[in-house]
Amino acid sequence: MFGNEYVTLRESTSLVSKGTTGLRTWPAALYFAEFLLTEEMRNVVNDKQILELGSGIGFLGIFLQKINSKINFTFTDCNEEVLDNIKENFKLNFSETPCRANKLDWEALDKCDNLTTDIVLATDVVYDLRIIKPLINILNILLKFNENCQIFIASTIRNEDTSELFKKTLDESELLFQLLSPANCDEIFLYDRTAKFEILKIYKK
Repeated sequence: MFGNEYVTLRESTSLVSKGTTGLRTWPAALYFAEFLLTEEMRNVVNDKQILELGSGIGFLGIFLQKINSKINFTFTDCNEEVLDNIKENFKLNFSETPCRANKLDWEALDKCDNLTTDIVLATDVVYDLRIIKPLINILNILLKFNENCQIFIASTIRNEDTSELFKKTLDESELLFQLLSPANCDEIFLYDRTAKFEILKIYKK
């Protein structure tokens, strides 16, 4: 809940359900949502076109549109079950508003087109060594389509080696990153605040 706004979600209680991790809310999404509510970030996302990578159950996009109707938000995922669940969750919160939920497979880059956006968001997508290169490839493609777009990736640091490899691979792909230090964030959601989180802003050299 934020103010008088509620987000209603259908999600799994399992870490992995139906072969995907995308059917539950992950802590970094809650941490990131609080960061996006700071005055600085509200000004960044206000009235912008936003594309989310690996949208999971759709919490972040639904929450942002609840508090700011001027945001134009597109959910993406590669799993059809996840996309169907996003659409169902969207209907629970916006009965008459069309949901933009598109399939986007980071490893089928030849099918990536019409990816116009101002901002790219992703949460808890850096957890598996195998997806680091596909993730960075799609970031490069998005920056090719949208040279001035801003990219923000929030992660729960479960394995320092995975996090460091992601940053190293960013460097090798000629992408710069800035580690953001959120301050003055209101504590709105319930999650494990002892966990280690980080938010990277990524852009071209």
